[in-house]
Amino acid sequence: MKTRLLLAGAICSFLILLSGTTANAATWYPLTTNGFGDEYNETVYPGGVFNDMIFIGTNHPYGGEIWYSSEGSSFSLSTEGGMGDSANMTVQVMPEAPWGDLFAHTYNNNGAEIWKSETGLPGSWTQVQVNGSSYNGLDGGTDNVALWGWSNDDGTVFMGTENNGTNGCEVWYTPDGINWTRNATGSVDFGCNSHTIAIPGPVFGTRIFCGTFRSYNYGSSLFCRDELVGATVYSSDWTTKDTGGFGDTNNDQVILSPQSFGDQLYAGTMNDDTGCEIWRTEDGETWEQVNEDGFGDPNNWEITSFCIPGDGYIYAATSNSSTGGEIWRSEDGETWEKVEGTEGGFGDAHNTSVYLSMGTYNDHMYAGTHNYNGGGHLYMMSIEGEPPVDPNTKAEGQDEEIQATKAGEIVVVGSTEREGVINPDKGDPIVVDFRGKKPGKYTLRIFTMLGELVYDETKSSISGGRFSWIPKNLASGIYIAHVEGPGLNIQKKIAIIR
Repeated sequence: MKTRLLLAGAICSFLILLSGTTANAATWYPLTTNGFGDEYNETVYPGGVFNDMIFIGTNHPYGGEIWYSSEGSSFSLSTEGGMGDSANMTVQVMPEAPWGDLFAHTYNNNGAEIWKSETGLPGSWTQVQVNGSSYNGLDGGTDNVALWGWSNDDGTVFMGTENNGTNGCEVWYTPDGINWTRNATGSVDFGCNSHTIAIPGPVFGTRIFCGTFRSYNYGSSLFCRDELVGATVYSSDWTTKDTGGFGDTNNDQVILSPQSFGDQLYAGTMNDDTGCEIWRTEDGETWEQVNEDGFGDPNNWEITSFCIPGDGYIYAATSNSSTGGEIWRSEDGETWEKVEGTEGGFGDAHNTSVYLSMGTYNDHMYAGTHNYNGGGHLYMMSIEGEPPVDPNTKAEGQDEEIQATKAGEIVVVGSTEREGVINPDKGDPIVVDFRGKKPGKYTLRIFTMLGELVYDETKSSISGGRFSWIPKNLASGIYIAHVEGPGLNIQKKIAIIR
């Protein structure tokens, strides 16, 4: 029995697949291979882009985390500990909302939660008061333990739930992220409560499509509706487009591509008998399989996600508990090739599942993994074939390279004089370079001489990095900069002179 992880979205292709063919794609660069320095971050989920930053969520038994980057390769911690509740074991960041704020949702056995932030930065997250009062599970209950999907139609967002209770899965929609209306339940609109997960896909034509996870080997189903909003839970406006897992009851789950590719909508399945499948349609009515089961390997048992980054290919990621998850791609939606460098879980069979970003950031595609043996990984690939910027080397327009050259060293370089004297009125930032002895979490804390904490920031760095902060509201005086991480526990004095 395979373990189902919390994320969905897939794609497959017909039997014209060239099994075992490897694509000569651009290199995938590792950004973290140890759960951002915490092995308990077992799963890393590439998330949304917001305010010119990319956000990453994690699964952690003591509360999921959110990490962010303003340049795409060096990440800082936005929030940890499950937003203050360790029961929020998974935190995933949604694509940018049409109404402005950044949203995240959680997996919580006491009822899933929705959080929002105006900036995405540390200290900015607040829990959404759904419909003014109910927090958890959208309806204030505990049955909706997880939220799935994120389908945007002209400002209205659809989300599905995981619900093992009387109703089965549910579909909700919102015009603003605050006011939510239930649109469907498994027991009423989808026929039975054994549909325990609803996974809304994109609007295709004039209809929104939704796949499900259905237990007990009945086979997943695919539904759609023409009138996109306004229905109540008892509307019965959802139409069945497939039932019984595309004719195979071992297809327990169906996820959909985030958008169409070549004017066709794609769907991927979970099948732990013969391997995952990919299906597509031109009209939403007739579906054809477009890959060999499991891409020729029945251990590829799940399509976890799709990405259509704009480089002329559609990408599909898999779960493979035997040799490690993989990424496959197709230029025509029919002939699929394994992406070079991703075979065998990016060379680590413990990377049993791979999750793709829904879109790109600065022309880069991201892939996260589930890894129970040391923490999830995060990889980045340029769709233009260019390598990423190394945060430890000089960037264009940067006067100095990172000054910390020895393992276990920090250097304060943040002033025009480069002597640890900072004048914020002249725009001087506090810049602290560091170099650790091994990958991990590195935290900068700045204290007054009386021990009052005035700033803290955490980064995950391959070998070293840079903290930079303009202390606009600090009074003149002497402050202590303290950097702590693997092989580092050092403090330096900084003088603020206005």
